[in-house]
Amino acid sequence: MYLELTKKAEKRFWSKVEIKENDCWEWKIGKTKKNGYGRFFLNGYKESAHRISLAYFKGFKDIKNLVLHTCDNPSCVNPDHLYEGTIHDNHTDKYHRGGSYNITNNKLNKECVKVIKWMLKYRNYHDLQTKLAKLYKISSNNIRLIKNNKIWVHVKV
Repeated sequence: MYLELTKKAEKRFWSKVEIKENDCWEWKIGKTKKNGYGRFFLNGYKESAHRISLAYFKGFKDIKNLVLHTCDNPSCVNPDHLYEGTIHDNHTDKYHRGGSYNITNNKLNKECVKVIKWMLKYRNYHDLQTKLAKLYKISSNNIRLIKNNKIWVHVKV
């Protein structure tokens, strides 16, 4: 079974969680990613703590899916605050909560996207998309998605 916890791993996992009734269950101890998501070493791999929690309590319909938070708290592992979803679900959720609709690992912000959109709209020279991608250290595909209003749709020029 995917992300199955042995008794020893289960005890180690829950020792790193501060459980509060009707609130977020905070990942307090151990490794965390820079973005605040808890990390747990399981079966020889580093796994996201919230992913392990969802698998433990609810399982997965599709292991390729993401684990999303209703509480917007990356360190939360409360299964009542977690649900399974696609990348599209995650971006739609972020957008509706006022966040950046961004699939570029937070390398861009609203002002960067305004500049990119302005350049794409008013400048037309050879390899512009490639040059913008290199400048912002993102893929040319992400520049194309911005140009075609597939991502960062809420940013207007």
